[in-house]
Amino acid sequence: MRAVAAFAVLTFHVAIESATALQDDFLGALLARGDVAVPVFFTLSGLLLYRPYARAVLEGTPRPATGTYL
Repeated sequence: MRAVAAFAVLTFHVAIESATALQDDFLGALLARGDVAVPVFFTLSGLLLYRPYARAVLEGTPRPATGTYL
């Protein structure tokens, strides 16, 4: 799901830079709404990064190593 959102963000940026998203047709309207993928991507990324730390707190186990995250 995160990869699909990342691809949609990339497609949106290419469509804006090439002015395809500014055309008055169905494809242009569809590509212009690609900005919706940005909050989806960041929400999923935040959840995936936060989840191991939240699990450690809830289970009372040591926090994951920061090196694993990096």
